[in-house]
Amino acid sequence: MVWETSGREQLPKFCGRMNLPPPIIKAAYNEQQKQKLEVAENSTHNIMLEVCNHLRKIVAEEPSKIELDEEGNEIASVAVTVDGAWQKRGHTSKIGVVFVISVRTGEILDYEVKSLYCHVCVAKNAMEKNSEEYKQRKAAHEKDCSINHEGLSGSMEAVAAVDIFKEKLINERGSSSW
Repeated sequence: MVWETSGREQLPKFCGRMNLPPPIIKAAYNEQQKQKLEVAENSTHNIMLEVCNHLRKIVAEEPSKIELDEEGNEIASVAVTVDGAWQKRGHTSKIGVVFVISVRTGEILDYEVKSLYCHVCVAKNAMEKNSEEYKQRKAAHEKDCSINHEGLSGSMEAVAAVDIFKEKLINERGSSSW
């Protein structure tokens, strides 16, 4: 028997087939998903810090690859490559992720997720646009909206690469800068 167990909607079917009690309510499921996301993001951040520190140690062995900026901060010359992956093939995907990878070690130094889709916005757009509920939901959701890319899917990789390097230049990430 072939069945899919991904996502909240498939849990009741799975539990029924396995003779298990029904799954948790949607609000509790969503809260667990948020907690999993936070743990995954924190773990990823910590791993990338370790990778950056590892690369710094390697580069420190070659003093010619290290320069000082105006404030006396060390800047290491390292070769990187940028590559992207999408939710589906072609240039029609609504979600993509772009990685900066060290050429020397093959390790991921940073990443950026780009999205043309937001589940909440899709549900919200099904509502009456002039209704008070729509206006309230839209205002409350704007800061949490997952749409962070405008334009074509094919431009996600280039835009994300520029965003990653621009962020490094203005050093918004503090200690995670590579």
